[in-house]
Amino acid sequence: MKKALLFLLPLVFVITETQAQISFTQTDSLVATPNSNDTIGAFARIFYHQPRNKFYVVYAARQYNSADPAGLLRKFAWVEYDTNLSPTGNSGYLPGFNSAGDFAMLMIDSTYYHLTVFSPGDYLLSKYDDDFILLDTLQLRIDSCDSNIDQLLNYTNGRLIIGAMQETTDCPPINPPQSSMQPHAHIFQYDLNFNQLTAPVVLSPVNFCWGSSMIFDGAYYYHVAHENFTTRDLYSYKFDSNFNYVSQTLLSGDGQWAQGVLWDAPYYYVAYHTGDHNRGNILLGVFDVNWNNVYTQSITTYPLVVNGFNANRPFLLKLGNMLYISYDVESYINAPPPINQKDWQSHVKAYQVSIGTGLAEKISEESVFDIFPNPANDFVNFVQRAGSFSEPRNLAVFDIQGNKVRSLTIRGDRTGLFTGDMAKGIYFYEVTGPQGVIARGRFCKN
Repeated sequence: MKKALLFLLPLVFVITETQAQISFTQTDSLVATPNSNDTIGAFARIFYHQPRNKFYVVYAARQYNSADPAGLLRKFAWVEYDTNLSPTGNSGYLPGFNSAGDFAMLMIDSTYYHLTVFSPGDYLLSKYDDDFILLDTLQLRIDSCDSNIDQLLNYTNGRLIIGAMQETTDCPPINPPQSSMQPHAHIFQYDLNFNQLTAPVVLSPVNFCWGSSMIFDGAYYYHVAHENFTTRDLYSYKFDSNFNYVSQTLLSGDGQWAQGVLWDAPYYYVAYHTGDHNRGNILLGVFDVNWNNVYTQSITTYPLVVNGFNANRPFLLKLGNMLYISYDVESYINAPPPINQKDWQSHVKAYQVSIGTGLAEKISEESVFDIFPNPANDFVNFVQRAGSFSEPRNLAVFDIQGNKVRSLTIRGDRTGLFTGDMAKGIYFYEVTGPQGVIARGRFCKN
């Protein structure tokens, strides 16, 4: 017989309402370019190789002594670093390219997946081993009205999610964007062996998916993208598992190019560009399971002046309590509008993340959850005593990898959590209300 145990039967938890407090302490920084090989580094992404205990930074590169015009890049470069972000001396270039430009890249286990432009009507998806040896490629045909720049690439829900911005009034869409554009995200899904899983789908909301991200929480997809270039509102767009639109949540009134999005329970971390598209900075937003902002950290603080610097294209890597943010910086002159100099340089900053709790309000002795596992019907019952809270509270359950497996509402009477289809193991729950995180706990499914 399946059982769901919470160590004692019944268990009574006294819930003290608290709100999470987060702090970021910068511990290190890295200017990856220029270096002994390359004068330019754009679209920087940082990865960690656990067996080797080494970091790798990959970027689109312009080599020394290049006679190419400004902005024309020929190689995708990689550089190895130790745990102090000092170069080890190992570096090289990805095989298979005669030119380089906009790209996205992921590391899954010890394998790299790289997406870039192949021709005006194609993407090129490439797979590399951990020595950057080419293993496989896929020429992915996109539509004539799809943009081939600033690709979306994420691995979530056991699949590669690839996105192109589709604009049917401008084929293909051009940059800078036009005020008349009404673009949509065109989504492709592949497994890690480059087998297409489903037919491509065009998402219904109008937004600019250039430099956007997608993540799956076990029930819903969330597409983090900015609505347009006029208001620059950054949203989390919610879709069901078949990509039917559900709702959207405003994350920032000044955000775009959110290429850095990850989940590390109990928070989403979103790195994005703020300010004018070609002159501005990078912010890091921290959000709870309902996409409520709980903290914002400035990563760069360049002033918006006539001649200055633009930080953009952030990417995130989280290892325990350390968060690494890679991005590029380009200079500009004579703003506004800025004349960008195409002199991108790759940067990395490292932060130690501390998460604590602070007392938000005093809760009386009646504020108690009685938690009763019922092995007979595979339920765990959360019973809220009358008068505990004036409003319903949200309960989210996560597995040990941090994937959200359940989401339900706790009301004043009784809420049952079905565990019959949950695997054996430890699970964590988080209760949230209007003021943020209230409580966290765990239980064991046997």
